[in-house]
Amino acid sequence: MKMVCDILRGSKNARILQFGLDKHYTYAALKDVSEKQLRQMINNLLEFSYLESSGTQYPVLKLTQHSFALLNGTQSVKLKRIKEAEIKEISKEIKKQVRDFDIN
Repeated sequence: MKMVCDILRGSKNARILQFGLDKHYTYAALKDVSEKQLRQMINNLLEFSYLESSGTQYPVLKLTQHSFALLNGTQSVKLKRIKEAEIKEISKEIKKQVRDFDIN
């Protein structure tokens, strides 16, 4: 997922340049989206079966039958984009709940 995020965000890391991925039409298509937000979008697409992931050490994202309806425009999907501040606030709240959790 990291490589996909890097491509979509327009990273200039060595691997992307080495493989010419900076020439791909999706390169930097989502340059204004944070990596956290992009990961959340990808996870949502995985959750709703628009994408699937294979492998564990080096997972590969693949399109599913559902994703073709999105690509040809016969279906649309709306994903809520979580603001960076909301992510930080949720993270703080989770950490607080874990600290406050008493197992006795």
